Amino acid sequence: MEKRARVLIDCDDAKGLVYKISKVFYDRDLNIDNNREFVDKEHGRFFMRTVVTGLFDVKELLSELKLVAPKDAHIRVIEPKDKKIVILATKESHALGDILIRYADGELGAEIECVIANHDTLKDLVERFDIPFFHITAEGLSREEHEKKVMECIDQHEFDYMVLAKYMRI
Repeated sequence: MEKRARVLIDCDDAKGLVYKISKVFYDRDLNIDNNREFVDKEHGRFFMRTVVTGLFDVKELLSELKLVAPKDAHIRVIEPKDKKIVILATKESHALGDILIRYADGELGAEIECVIANHDTLKDLVERFDIPFFHITAEGLSREEHEKKVMECIDQHEFDYMVLAKYMRI
């Protein structure tokens, strides 16, 4: 079964690290979904964060990465937790945007089932991440009627946690 993992590498900088590390992923037929790397020139340190998907064994992947990385390398392969979340949002983008970016970078440790909002302002943003978006307006509804519609939508999804991203109608 195809898996997803976040690979974190911290080591002394050296030429060709991105190539050597990426080649391990390529040779194992892993897809790089997201990659970020940078060098702290002041300290000569290399940092790389990569999200990969494919068929792999964590221990084997870690062993192969250690073979191509400098001896001082700190390498972690983190598989996301199977937690599922539903996000309730409003029209402000900063809280939801941060969550979506962390999700895309493989840092969230959860799968987003959907976003439910009382405004449609963030629909385009959410859909860029291929996440279902549900707009349930509160206009013309009593607080109880709106809450009932939100709960009906929530009940259609299996999830472990509900996250409030600046959602204030609780």
